[in-house]
Amino acid sequence: MFSRPFPKDWAPIIGIENYYRLPKVNFTRKDALIVKDYFVRILAVPEENIIYLIDSEATKARIEGVCP
Repeated sequence: MFSRPFPKDWAPIIGIENYYRLPKVNFTRKDALIVKDYFVRILAVPEENIIYLIDSEATKARIEGVCP
């Protein structure tokens, strides 16, 4: 466990299982949720500072908007 929380940090978390014209990738939504939970519970990154994009939410425009 870290000695200090990270309340000013931000975290883009992207989990895509269903890609267009590519085989499905299993467990990425679950993995993304585990990472989000770790950032919130262990690293104390505020949940409102986490950008959580799953499958169809993870468009190029939205990713570029949060990850310039």
